[in-house]
Amino acid sequence: MNRAAEKRLLQQAGAIAGMWRSAHAGQCDSWSYASLAELLLTQGHLFTPAPRPARFTAGPPGTCFATACS
Repeated sequence: MNRAAEKRLLQQAGAIAGMWRSAHAGQCDSWSYASLAELLLTQGHLFTPAPRPARFTAGPPGTCFATACS
């Protein structure tokens, strides 16, 4: 992802976080984050995708969550 795309993504996430915080003003004062977008902006980080290491194989489609939880 290029810098311009990263900047747009972060701006959009910021706008979404602001809308959620405004929409829930008063009721979310005790919440750590008013939305997933706010959580991601605070705790997340951008990264450069890399190929999957050869030692990891892809499972059947639709089984990611179940595999991660096992």
